[in-house]
Amino acid sequence: MQPQKDGRTLAAHLRLAAKLDARAAADLAGPPFPQDCAYVWTWFCELSAARTYDDGRPQPISYTEIKSWAYLTGRQPQPWEVEWLRELDAVWLAAPKGGGDGDRRDGHA
Repeated sequence: MQPQKDGRTLAAHLRLAAKLDARAAADLAGPPFPQDCAYVWTWFCELSAARTYDDGRPQPISYTEIKSWAYLTGRQPQPWEVEWLRELDAVWLAAPKGGGDGDRRDGHA
């Protein structure tokens, strides 16, 4: 995240606001996690933990990596679940990474 004028990230400011105001805390919490989809998030976390890096940059999870992971773990994702994994990966890759203020965007639940 880009630092604000005081050098802290927007996330740090939002967390402080949430401590001071219950309404801000509710806004920061976001929508409830859809439990029916939790298994796909778990799969994504497993794949992301084994992700490759090039010059310190995370690389997208490939179809080959998904196929290998499925074979090795005995999982049989449906084509739409594979697309969800790819979409989660695209969002994860595009998300700003933590700047030392407690943000956790490492793909782990």
